Amino acid sequence: MREPGTTTHARIPFEGRILAGTLHHPAGDAPYPAIIMLQGSGPDDRDSGGFFTPVRDWLIAAGFAVLSWDKQGVGGSTGDWRHQTIANRAEEARAALAWLRGQPAIDPGRIGLWGHSQGGWVAPLVAAQEPGVALLVIHSGTGLTPFAQDHVGMERTLRRDGGAEEDVARGHAFLHELHVAAELAMPYDEMRDRLIVPAYGKPWLGYFGEVDPDLWQFFVLNAGEPLDPLWALRRVTCPTLAVFGERDVLIPVERSIEILRETVGVRGVELAIHVFPDADHRLHLEDGSAFPPGYVDTMIGWMREQIDGACA
Repeated sequence: MREPGTTTHARIPFEGRILAGTLHHPAGDAPYPAIIMLQGSGPDDRDSGGFFTPVRDWLIAAGFAVLSWDKQGVGGSTGDWRHQTIANRAEEARAALAWLRGQPAIDPGRIGLWGHSQGGWVAPLVAAQEPGVALLVIHSGTGLTPFAQDHVGMERTLRRDGGAEEDVARGHAFLHELHVAAELAMPYDEMRDRLIVPAYGKPWLGYFGEVDPDLWQFFVLNAGEPLDPLWALRRVTCPTLAVFGERDVLIPVERSIEILRETVGVRGVELAIHVFPDADHRLHLEDGSAFPPGYVDTMIGWMREQIDGACA
């Protein structure tokens, strides 16, 4: 019997690097079901800057162990997340899954994946290649390619902030030029002089923020190994839940739902979809202080149902 709050320090080897994370244990007798939590974009730690904490606590209270780790080059992990492709993030998650399956307190047949935003691309890639995964939660993820999602996110962000039609059109042109430059692996200094410097002060540049040489390397690497989200979604076989916020400006919610139904849903795989009113990309309400009513019961209840079914 363990008390809730007990943790195991994780040091997961991956391609000569070390992923530093934490495995949180629930109360009760082992072996436990477990969830791997995968962050969105940017330099996130194992807690995703605090975003993971309440979700993790609800999972632990529901009887799940939870594993997450610092991205490469963040916290205790070595390497550099900006030198990874999304596919490489999936390979990293598969290494973490193998580590987790080897932990004596974990039931290796009852491990699920929970991926937020960019993690919503990573998690299906893992599930597609690991048929033993028990469940998949796509949290504000989309079946669009990253480049297509950039165009959607930029336009919707500009419109939310009152941008003019001319700004939207010029923003799309800028993103197209940026994507082409990344596909051509244009040197950073050349790209900066051609594209970034003329865009200083323009509203569409704010969507990305500062593009430094390391972030440009991330763009170039991922342009050279373009992600096809549909490849993974067409191969997912485990029960899948997708949750969205109705006010999400970064992804097209309705189109993302259509893609899930056209890929996962047409093959007899269990697919549940929930859209929460007044919630944003992180499923926070407008003031950012809370998750919407029904979020916990819907998501955690579905996950518990799948895990209980897996051991029936």
